[in-house]
Amino acid sequence: MISWHKTRFLIVGACLASCLTAVPLNTHVAAASPEFERALHNPKIGDKIGNVYATDIRAYVNGHLIPSLNIDGYTAVVAEDLRSYGFDVAWTPDQRRVTILPRQDKPTEPIPAASPSEQPIGAKLGNVLYTDIETYYEDQAIPSYNIGGRTAIRLNDLDKLGDLKWEPQKKEISFQAVWKGQGEMKEAPTPLVIYQRQEIKVPAIQVQGVSVVSEGKQVGQVLDGSLRISLAFMAQALGYKPSKANAWGCGQETICFDNGSYGIMVDPRPLKQGGSSPLNASLFWMGGEEGKHELQVTAVDTPLDVLVEEWNLKELFGYSSTWEPETRTLNIVYVDYAVDDFGFPKSLNNYYYTYRATGYLDGSKSLLPSFTVKVNPGALGYGGSMGLIGETGAHRYKGVGGLSEYRYDYEKLYNLGSYEQEIQVSAGMRILFKQNLSYELTMKDVSPVIDYPDPFSGGEISRITFDKPTGGYTRTSGQAVSFHGKALKKASNELKVIVEHQGYGGGFEKVDHFDVPIDGDAFSFEVKPQADPRYLTRVTVQSLISFPRGTRMGDVARFYIEKATEEP
Repeated sequence: MISWHKTRFLIVGACLASCLTAVPLNTHVAAASPEFERALHNPKIGDKIGNVYATDIRAYVNGHLIPSLNIDGYTAVVAEDLRSYGFDVAWTPDQRRVTILPRQDKPTEPIPAASPSEQPIGAKLGNVLYTDIETYYEDQAIPSYNIGGRTAIRLNDLDKLGDLKWEPQKKEISFQAVWKGQGEMKEAPTPLVIYQRQEIKVPAIQVQGVSVVSEGKQVGQVLDGSLRISLAFMAQALGYKPSKANAWGCGQETICFDNGSYGIMVDPRPLKQGGSSPLNASLFWMGGEEGKHELQVTAVDTPLDVLVEEWNLKELFGYSSTWEPETRTLNIVYVDYAVDDFGFPKSLNNYYYTYRATGYLDGSKSLLPSFTVKVNPGALGYGGSMGLIGETGAHRYKGVGGLSEYRYDYEKLYNLGSYEQEIQVSAGMRILFKQNLSYELTMKDVSPVIDYPDPFSGGEISRITFDKPTGGYTRTSGQAVSFHGKALKKASNELKVIVEHQGYGGGFEKVDHFDVPIDGDAFSFEVKPQADPRYLTRVTVQSLISFPRGTRMGDVARFYIEKATEEP
């Protein structure tokens, strides 16, 4: 089983003449260290092949300053940061592949570049390790390396793929992408793109009395009326390979298979020879255990194999099966799904967020991948949905045609606080993608207007903006705070305002509420904050929400007011 590799990547740039004192000042691209060059001849994963150094070089990508560091004389930038500089960056876990795609129409949102390292220039900060990650700029393979669990490539390897410039007097390196079109995807991708590659059909499985046979070989038995099939046969027929001993807990007496990202481990030792009982299969994703699944299992005399209830195998591997009673034949179809991770946001600045994925799939298959989002502590969920977009069979992705486009949405409404999200894509119990995200919403950073999607699954709701105040947090020494805004869309001709005061212990208690008319498209009101500067005042603006079965009120904006001590 391949170990998990976190999706934070580095691009290593052209060698900078003044990175290290040993680098000649008149060179554009200097040689790497001898250690670096020697290690490249016959490297192994994890071998040290270079060093990370502190640098004062300033790096620019597509005209914008980007955080950088130095690796053996080459400037480095984080590859996922390129998502803010006019690139899509995809991580495909099961292929261990990073793909960087320049996109001309993608807005740039430059990241504030960190100040130069406090370490002396040239001070060693870490090691460069060899990695088996494959990195591509469009369809061009680029050498890659590992820096503290992050993938790195050298920017000078992009020299022929764009415009690379080094200005030694300014200590600046810049890379300008060349736009060649957007490929198969006509619009910016969602954070996840789920797609299918090949379809695997298991050789027909026939029931002959109590024997279960495929291509003349016995692969199972009928026991007490239930169809049980060899775990080893099914895994290998679906393209899984035996995992090496000591990989994620596998030993000499455990049954372990994986497909490069998803793995299964069963320990048959609790079974007596020929006995049957439930056993737990441990499920793995990128080397980490992600839960267990109970199987109905029968022991066999073949080393490292067991017979498993067919419906358990169907759950475990996520395939489709049909039974032909006339010929007593079981037909199994397994679709090889994959996921490209284009990146969820690192932070949220709104109370409402829609987790979204796109699927390029053959809708005729009975088993399509599912997309789930779990939040701890729980955020109010408006549910998940999956829908067909446009014409069936009209799409192509990564060389596979005849696919339909599906849109997965999972809507969550947050409050202030810290949240842990678990994102998962799966087919049955087969994990296709899994990621944990951490978000924190603070009153000083979050937008006051709740950005519900349009259309909103909860119903028709007023869409409003505020001219004053523009932020969700106000600190004032005045007697009242004025609110002015406009309705972009009205579900009714008024809004409701709820005023709450914070008390000892941090909780809020309702102290006032009133209706605010919308005059044309404008509205305004005032709120007096509580006098005690130790406690906040919370102002919630609500709108009528109408849906087929009735109406209700829902929050559309939240504000927090802190009373400042008046100056003498």
